[in-house]
Amino acid sequence: MGKVKICVLCITSVVIVALYWGESKISNRYAVNNKASGKDRTNQGTNLPDGTYFASVRQFPDDTSSSAAPLPYEVPGRTCSHDKCKQKRHIIFLKVHKCGSTTVYSILHRAAAKYGLAILKPLPGRPSFYPSKDLNYPLLHVRKPTFADAAYSPNKTYDMMIHHMVFDAEVVNAMMPKDSFRIGIVREPFSQFKSAFNFMSMKSKFNITSSNSLQAFFQNPYKYWNMYIRRSYNSFIRNGMMYEFGFPDDDMKIRNNETFIKQYIDYIDNQFDFIIVNELFDESLVLLGRKLCWKVHDFLYVKRNAGKYTPEFKTEDDPWIIQQHKAWSKADYHLYDYFLTKLKKTISSQGKDFYDELASFKNALKWVKGCRFENVIDVCQKNGPETKVSVRCVKHDRRNKQN
Repeated sequence: MGKVKICVLCITSVVIVALYWGESKISNRYAVNNKASGKDRTNQGTNLPDGTYFASVRQFPDDTSSSAAPLPYEVPGRTCSHDKCKQKRHIIFLKVHKCGSTTVYSILHRAAAKYGLAILKPLPGRPSFYPSKDLNYPLLHVRKPTFADAAYSPNKTYDMMIHHMVFDAEVVNAMMPKDSFRIGIVREPFSQFKSAFNFMSMKSKFNITSSNSLQAFFQNPYKYWNMYIRRSYNSFIRNGMMYEFGFPDDDMKIRNNETFIKQYIDYIDNQFDFIIVNELFDESLVLLGRKLCWKVHDFLYVKRNAGKYTPEFKTEDDPWIIQQHKAWSKADYHLYDYFLTKLKKTISSQGKDFYDELASFKNALKWVKGCRFENVIDVCQKNGPETKVSVRCVKHDRRNKQN
């Protein structure tokens, strides 16, 4: 029996505020070379007398009041990821509206704080890489990000790019390291549409007075699509997900062209390393953890920015409205079906260890909710050939805060 070696890593959490959208328009592209800064961003932790290692600690927030911490949750025996592979640290995440993307953003932002990673951010005061509302562009035009929309320096290497944007491979490639791992996210199209329509108050923006705003909208969708309101609003009610992946939805000739849609989805599949499916969220995170070689506690989460529906959106979905939406947002349905099928195929090819890890992860998520305003600690213990991972709550010491 080998000597017990304990290493403790703490999850840092940040209260994530819902990010809002900006106006999108078309612009020119720029070209800049990325230069490594050489800066050591290794997170500095604390070595205690007993050999236990604590990384930086922050509160793990929830919306409920604090209570007694639950007993530690022990994940069944598994190998610590750092024993098997090299962790990926360069991440590009396409934060697609109303797909559970704020929760993923929270996970990645927390990891950036924990591991000392540099995030490429929008310009100060801007929540996204969409252009500022005061820029002089026609309201009904859209555009992808440029270097002018980012707080970018060619003399610095960035590790993560995780804010809202309309994807443009050329610009993203020029600003981020070549080995960046690209992550996207999708959701069942009608659920995503309904959530966006509700969250962005499209009923009032379109001046719909009917008690059934979706039915009123689909009785004459082009009437509302062509209204003189900001194009950034319209973008989220037709092929909203494909739009953020860079699909040129403004062109009537290609919007419903099945051949072009499938070609563009192939392009997305080639550009992105992994696509999270909201309806298989935990399964996606377990697979993503394996691809990134991150630890189990890196993906623990509480849901962020979950929408609260008005009464009319809580009723049972009308089959007629769903059929109208399928015809209206054809590209989104092709996108979702493609990556849902791909993810299911990937899951079905996994061994028993994947399903054991998934069950453990789901149990850990239930446990994490009990931590409330406690800190969540991950413990990785090696005892001979077997490695065990456990997570537990500890009280936050307000007298000795760490960053």
